Amino acid sequence: MRNLLSADLSRLWKDKAFWLCVGGSALCAVVYMLFAGQKTFSYATGEAYALEDHYFRFMIYAGFVFAVFISLFLGTERNEGTLRNKLIAGHTRTKVYLASGIVTFLAALLFLCAWCLGALAGVPAFGFFTLRPAELAGYFLLCISVTAAYCALDTFIAMLAPNKTAALLLSVGLSACMLLCAGLLNNALEAPETIGSLAGVSISGAAAPAGETVANPGYVGGALRQVFQILLNVLPAGQGVRIAFLSVESCAVMLLCSAAVTAGVAALGTALFRRKDLK
Repeated sequence: MRNLLSADLSRLWKDKAFWLCVGGSALCAVVYMLFAGQKTFSYATGEAYALEDHYFRFMIYAGFVFAVFISLFLGTERNEGTLRNKLIAGHTRTKVYLASGIVTFLAALLFLCAWCLGALAGVPAFGFFTLRPAELAGYFLLCISVTAAYCALDTFIAMLAPNKTAALLLSVGLSACMLLCAGLLNNALEAPETIGSLAGVSISGAAAPAGETVANPGYVGGALRQVFQILLNVLPAGQGVRIAFLSVESCAVMLLCSAAVTAGVAALGTALFRRKDLK
């Protein structure tokens, strides 16, 4: 395993796409925070924005960055015959799969670190974090765990897809689907239980005394709400949305969900890769 990791890391440091993603993540963070810094006050809430209100927004789109890089990095390894050479050299398929997952996870962590460092460009406009140290540490841990879950999924696809193009399309498509589902679930859960009325008519169109509140027909409650919350916690994109908008309810639950997804997908991927016919 040590030799596999050493070889994969050596190839990673020489990979142009890797350094492009690292530099791109840092540059995008700086540009985003400079633009965000032009508006430091929320007219909707009447409160000033803090650094953390924008700092974790990378987690919304991180899945796409990870998907593109991992599918290209591992797909190139297959196209160049490096994967078969590893097996011919006597390395087991399990070690090859796990080594690939570990290296891509380390690469994704560096993309995440690049964003975090670049996003500090927002300090002059927003000041430093206002979150308590424990809360801030929890958000950073969640970012790492979500990154691991994304990498497990993308490595699964890249190692089992028939070619690099298929891996890229499947990985990006999965990230898009997860983000769409996460957005719909989050919007449904954010809907208020009651809504106000104006001039005798509620927002939903039903008759109601002016100035009073009525039940919101779009509110999700009961068992369905629990299902939506579970789905949002299981989806890496769902956790990414919650992290980005600082709406985490239980850090421990989300960490456990990410760990379960990472371990489950890695175990399934390893089992399937051992049986895969590598041409």
